[in-house]
Amino acid sequence: MLAREATKADIQAVRDRLREAKEQRQLDIQINQAIALVNRNHRRKKYDAERLSAGSSSHSPRRFTA
Repeated sequence: MLAREATKADIQAVRDRLREAKEQRQLDIQINQAIALVNRNHRRKKYDAERLSAGSSSHSPRRFTA
């Protein structure tokens, strides 16, 4: 469609589609940020659990004598 043939309704429809696309991009960004936060927290908990379990045996107060 040529710009000179566009009606006000056509222009408004394009604006609406652009606004919806912008809103969808913002939602996608928020979803990706939430996923990244969950993954980061999961990795942190997993690392902390591994560190604590390894630390309890490696820092044992028992000493071996020959």
